[in-house]
Amino acid sequence: MPALSPTYSIIIPTRNRAQMVCRCIDSVRNQTYNQWECLVVDDHSTDNTYDVVRRYSQEDSRIKYLHNDRMPGAQGARNTGIRQACGQWVLLLDSDNAIELNYLAKISQYGITHPNVDVITNYIRVIQPDGSETHTQWKTDGNILYDLLCGKIYVDNSSACVRKTILDKIGLLDERCPSYQEWDTHIRIAQIGEYGCIEEYLTQYHEHTKERVSRRNDTVWAHGLYVLRKHRKLWQKTAGKDIYTRMLLQVYEERKSLSMPRQLLVTFIVVWLSPKLGKQLVKRKNKCLPLFP
Repeated sequence: MPALSPTYSIIIPTRNRAQMVCRCIDSVRNQTYNQWECLVVDDHSTDNTYDVVRRYSQEDSRIKYLHNDRMPGAQGARNTGIRQACGQWVLLLDSDNAIELNYLAKISQYGITHPNVDVITNYIRVIQPDGSETHTQWKTDGNILYDLLCGKIYVDNSSACVRKTILDKIGLLDERCPSYQEWDTHIRIAQIGEYGCIEEYLTQYHEHTKERVSRRNDTVWAHGLYVLRKHRKLWQKTAGKDIYTRMLLQVYEERKSLSMPRQLLVTFIVVWLSPKLGKQLVKRKNKCLPLFP
């Protein structure tokens, strides 16, 4: 392999996906653009992930095995990779997903023609276990902060190539964030960075029944409450209190899928974050949105 500094660092956090991660690594290895490195970060796997990745690294020195030396979980694994990354750009690619063979070539071309862009996104093909497909088209251009806060768009890690300097500026990823991690990350990035979008399907998102790294612990029940609480002042200032209240109400309405104690906890947190919303819910307690389950 040519001894060139990689332009792109593809970071793959993984846990107990020795078979599934092969598809992901192969999609990187087969890129038509070759100035990349692939950092596979093992989040304390108990299967043969190490052996699988080691075989790849023996065949291609651009593929490296790392062990998550930070907080266990997807965010800690990603930060381990970011800290070791040598590329100018970083793609946080989940181990159950994949990228099209011309992904990096397209990203490189777009970066050249759009030098002021800090995050390059693309459309996603969602592939079901039976092979059927659906598609997502979140178009991100310019300053996307308002649309992110309003829930009009979303940015998925596996379809967002980010300048490493931007990740450094935000102080890496929040390892305490239990779920909706991309939402938190890009709310932070959108305050300082410019977005651009390649309107092509360059990422494959593979649905399956096995657990994802970011959903391994039981804190996913929070349904975005951590993010809403963390960025409350920014939300109210940028999008307005009405938008913030609407987002809280969406969380509240989803609580019925949770156990009774967690339904109560969601209720109390929502009311604490927005007393005004709490008063409205009390008035409606005998209707379709009771305050208590």
